Amino acid sequence: VLSRTNPALQYGTSLYSEGATRFAGGTDGSVSTATTLQMQSGKWYVELCPIGAPTSGWPCAGLVYTDQLGVAQSTSNLQPTNAFTSWVDLSAGTIYDFAGNGSAAYGASLGDGDILNIAVDVDAGKVWWGKNGTYFDSGNPAGGSGEGDTFAAGRDVSFHAGIYSGAGKIAINAGGDGSFAGKKTAQGNADGNGYGNFFYAPPSGFLALCTAN
Repeated sequence: VLSRTNPALQYGTSLYSEGATRFAGGTDGSVSTATTLQMQSGKWYVELCPIGAPTSGWPCAGLVYTDQLGVAQSTSNLQPTNAFTSWVDLSAGTIYDFAGNGSAAYGASLGDGDILNIAVDVDAGKVWWGKNGTYFDSGNPAGGSGEGDTFAAGRDVSFHAGIYSGAGKIAINAGGDGSFAGKKTAQGNADGNGYGNFFYAPPSGFLALCTAN
């Protein structure tokens, strides 16, 4: 589930719903959130779904170095050019990578009901993004090739999402609900350990981010 938004920030107002699996910005500016479980090693898979009119809120999703989460949440602009987050702008498909390069061409835009696939190999320091089951730029997480970005291998990271004030929401499925609380028809795909209910099958070797794993 999602958590860890800093409510003390002047732009920190946010709204969680559906058991903290849906997230929306407030009315006073940029806000971000992260998963309650971080990734210290291994391979992991998660799905996110824009709901409503997300393009009005500049939604983005990707990774943050866990030890830099507080710094990331002190950034008032959700178009980062820093060395501790790596995000894809869901409304344009552009990437803002760990190297601090902003708005580089990468993927495709996502609209209401599309699904963003994210696969992370912490031990190799690689992350992939995809749309509706097809990874951007011919990425192949199972084969370890075509990654969207790289980071320091073995670095503790968390899934991270952000949105500016707007009508749209971001829903996350780390394996708990493949229907995104009724937005989609669940497809019942589990990981290799038999855990999770994903809309798309996780890449081979990639697991649901859950306490059982």
